[in-house]
Amino acid sequence: MTASYLKLALLKYWRYSRQYCCCTELTIATNNICDVCAYDFTDTFIDCEVKITKSDLLNDVKKIKHSKYRDNPTSFGSKLPNKFYYCVPQELVTEAVEQCKVINPSYGVICIKHRYGVETVRRASKLYTGIDGNNAQKLILKRLNSEIITLYQKQLKPKPY
Repeated sequence: MTASYLKLALLKYWRYSRQYCCCTELTIATNNICDVCAYDFTDTFIDCEVKITKSDLLNDVKKIKHSKYRDNPTSFGSKLPNKFYYCVPQELVTEAVEQCKVINPSYGVICIKHRYGVETVRRASKLYTGIDGNNAQKLILKRLNSEIITLYQKQLKPKPY
């Protein structure tokens, strides 16, 4: 199972099953990138890291965003996502749950099964309250525009001017 497969499953689930606004590769205030990001138009802004190998999952602890989420999530105002999930294939669920206990007990785990089946194995709790919904929408919309432009560029392969 590839990272792209997991990302597609998440995007489809959040967009069609949950009616969230979502995108991939969103740069957040800590200058880290969310593999998949979702916003529910009310009070939930989700950062989801997709991991397909045990080593990648275990090395994720080194990212600065985890210390920000754990120690002082409001240091960036209300511009950071307020929920965090790891998204993994079934064979990494146990390791992902353990990783959450080590890094931040508020983190959750989503498992992608075959044929785009999505299961929340461990529900994330909010890292803080009072997110900036306008900021979340703005960030995701800008990223979606970039994704669309990139898609068209790949399809059309325009000649340089």
